[in-house]
Amino acid sequence: MSANPDPTPRRKFAAVRSIISIAVLAVAAPFIATFFFSDKPQEPPQLNWPPGAATKPDLTKAEITTAKNVQQEARALALTMLQETSDTATETLRLLDDVQTQLNRWQGLSVGLLTSEQGRLLAAHPDFVKAFDSLSRSEEPNADQVRQHRSRVQLLIKPVRDALDDPDSNYRPAPDLLTALRADRTTAKTLLSEIRERIETVEQMLARAKDTAPSTLTLQQAIDKYKEDLALARATAIAEKVAAAERTATEEVAEMKAQERR
Repeated sequence: MSANPDPTPRRKFAAVRSIISIAVLAVAAPFIATFFFSDKPQEPPQLNWPPGAATKPDLTKAEITTAKNVQQEARALALTMLQETSDTATETLRLLDDVQTQLNRWQGLSVGLLTSEQGRLLAAHPDFVKAFDSLSRSEEPNADQVRQHRSRVQLLIKPVRDALDDPDSNYRPAPDLLTALRADRTTAKTLLSEIRERIETVEQMLARAKDTAPSTLTLQQAIDKYKEDLALARATAIAEKVAAAERTATEEVAEMKAQERR
């Protein structure tokens, strides 16, 4: 049987290791206590920027504040432009809705008067018949044109409204976009004014004709007769011009022959 190894070296090594651990803790204890129990806030680590670096953080607090203010003002200005563009589109779409509403009203009124008793009141007045025919034949927007116009405005404004809904968006509308939407708004206002003017003109004629006896003709029949009379009058005027030209030519020929005989 072999003899047991001498435990003395192990005891010496363990003692040395304990002494080293105690020394390390003694040195580190103040730093650990300061880190965990000190009321003083810890400063963030400082970056050592290379000399001459363009990004060296040497701005003063005032300069940083100024830069932040400039950024905030730029953002506010951008939001103002976005909002103005959105508001212009909203107004344009509302005007187009009004155009469609008044267009439907005009079409219902103008078509209904052609055969209604109210239309017979207008048919009794040649001037009203002529005016109504002129209004009916003048160019007017149709539902398809209004719908296409609305779709175009909605397409243009979509990225603007998306940007307004997203606080982090960097989208900025081109100045031409606001100019185009303003032009669309002006066009919509003009269309709305023209259609309302037509309706008001017819309503004024009806107000003036309400106390007169209605015609035996419907307004459609009166318009047809007016067109026939107008065509006949034009044909007569042309025939008279042709006859006058022929008389002039005959007289000139007769005069030439008379001069030849002299």
